[in-house]
Amino acid sequence: MKWIVVVFIVLVFVTAGPSTAQESTPESMAFFTPPELARIDAGLTLLNMTKRDLAFDKLTQLEEYRRFRLPTVDETLANPLYAATATWEWAQKARLDAAEILWAAIGELMPLLEEKGEPLTKEELARLQAWARTRLVSGDEDEERDDGPDPVEMLDLAARFRLYEVIADAEEFVDMEGRGLEVRRGTPGDDVHDLREDPPQLLIDPGGNDTYIAPASGTPDHPVCIVIDLGGNDTYGNGEDLSCGAGYFGVGILIDRGGGDDVYRSGHMSQGCGVFGVGILSDDGGNDVYECRDTGQGAGAWGVGLLLDRGEGNDRFHADLYGQGFAYVGGFGLLHNEAGNDVYDAGGVHKHYPLFNDRFQSLSQGFSIGMRPHASGGMAFLVDDSGNDRYLCDIYGQGASYWFALGGLVDRDGNDTYTLGQYGQGGGIHLATGVLLDLAGQDLYYNMHGVGTGGAHDFAVGILVDRAGDDYYAGSGGTQGGALTNSFALLLDGGGNDGYCPAKVTHTLGGGRSARGMGSIGLFIDAGGKDLYGTREPNGTSWTKETYGAGIDVADPPPVPGQKPPPRAKLSPE
Repeated sequence: MKWIVVVFIVLVFVTAGPSTAQESTPESMAFFTPPELARIDAGLTLLNMTKRDLAFDKLTQLEEYRRFRLPTVDETLANPLYAATATWEWAQKARLDAAEILWAAIGELMPLLEEKGEPLTKEELARLQAWARTRLVSGDEDEERDDGPDPVEMLDLAARFRLYEVIADAEEFVDMEGRGLEVRRGTPGDDVHDLREDPPQLLIDPGGNDTYIAPASGTPDHPVCIVIDLGGNDTYGNGEDLSCGAGYFGVGILIDRGGGDDVYRSGHMSQGCGVFGVGILSDDGGNDVYECRDTGQGAGAWGVGLLLDRGEGNDRFHADLYGQGFAYVGGFGLLHNEAGNDVYDAGGVHKHYPLFNDRFQSLSQGFSIGMRPHASGGMAFLVDDSGNDRYLCDIYGQGASYWFALGGLVDRDGNDTYTLGQYGQGGGIHLATGVLLDLAGQDLYYNMHGVGTGGAHDFAVGILVDRAGDDYYAGSGGTQGGALTNSFALLLDGGGNDGYCPAKVTHTLGGGRSARGMGSIGLFIDAGGKDLYGTREPNGTSWTKETYGAGIDVADPPPVPGQKPPPRAKLSPE
């Protein structure tokens, strides 16, 4: 497998036309401003604490819990405020070209790429391939079966998969300057490309309204498949698995150019999905539709998955499960969307049984999960730069994570709506970190069953920062700066006339629930505006409650006699 094809093709065909939002991106950029840090300090002072107290131990040194652990994940648990910076840095990197994003993601996974043991035999590789699908396609799981494979044994095989050899081959391929690459070409007309059998390594179509079946699927039988379409309103896929930029023990890349209104319809493990491989889907504009089943739309497991929607266009995304910026063990996943009024929907297929008979699992939209208790999770992000967007999840999603993982959602601008059933919106669950950063707009946050919306549970970190706009927050317990079971939680609203309505008043609006003989730290900060509370917390005051929770509502400065109040800023939908 010559994975440098990924870099070679992306550099030639994607970076030839610069992104509309491309800009210089520094290597490091702290997220919190000095005034925001000062307000966090003020909240901690109410508890007789400093930022050093946030570093209380949330990590376990049990060796079986440390398998596949990523250093960035450990850093966010040890230094919770860094979690916002780590997420913000990836929001900046998401605006780079695909090759730079890919190598930055590989850098995050580099600690997992060391040689460990003998190379896999053909029989072991076949077992690993079959097991990987069972972990990432709901309904195929065999951990409940008595005759299923031992997960520890399978993780041992996963650790021996030599991803680093693929990267070494990539360097060799660069030296070869791409010689020997099999190329197939389409016509300027409306072509039908069926790639289910004998797919080329590289297919280039110059234009037309084309139809593709099973495009850009890198599999063990065909390790490299790259499709580049240069124009037209195209249709990709017919509901088949492993399509539209899927790297399943291989490399699959789909690049659509020309700004057409395209439709992507896939099954499992598709649309920018890397499973023991690399999968990239890049679209440069238009009103697009993306539909997939389990694991896709920027999803990585023991590999890298990227979905990059660049340019203008109102897009619709649906994934049944594990999508829209998702990472599993050893994985990195990113969905980046530049502009447009977009809809992200995840769930509605797999019930969250036995906890709920009427709710569905999502595990999407900037969500990462480990394999409890055997292995740590990865890193996943959803980044949307502008537009009035709607995010719909049910159970788990919207900048959340579970079991030694990091999940983040960043929305830079627009009047956005976040709807969630439970666990998310800047929610860390069970020794993990979740972050949601919304920089502007009049936004709505709804979290029916709680834990999230700047909340965390069980040695976890949850952060939600909304910097501007008249916002409304509705939820249950363990939200809005509510920390449960030895966690740290923060909700920081930068201003505006906001409304806060927790259905349960415990462990909300700066609350902490103690356990195991120690407390939690929950902070709630509203930096200004005339706010409405569904509880007794009034404007312009501060409070402490529970163990350990603190809240501050910053009062607006008194008006200067004879001076008119400044006009309210107009919020652009773009």
